[in-house]
Amino acid sequence: MIFPIYYLLIAYGILMAMAGLFIIFNLYHILMFGLENFKTAFVVLLYLGATLGIAYMSYVLITQFDWSGEIILSDLIRSIIPSIL
Repeated sequence: MIFPIYYLLIAYGILMAMAGLFIIFNLYHILMFGLENFKTAFVVLLYLGATLGIAYMSYVLITQFDWSGEIILSDLIRSIIPSIL
């Protein structure tokens, strides 16, 4: 069975969209129910900074890869099984 590598990119995009929903959910609850002081603002900025940093690094790595290739599933399985046994 042969499938294009960009299928993995589609799955990754779906996972990133779900992560985005969780980020929005978390930020809403931190801002609405968190304490209103410097520490809360600092945690929100730290959280957003780390999230944006990870998203940027992910983008940089993804754009360097050639997504036009294909994966042959039977060859992949044959290469994995001997390393397990």
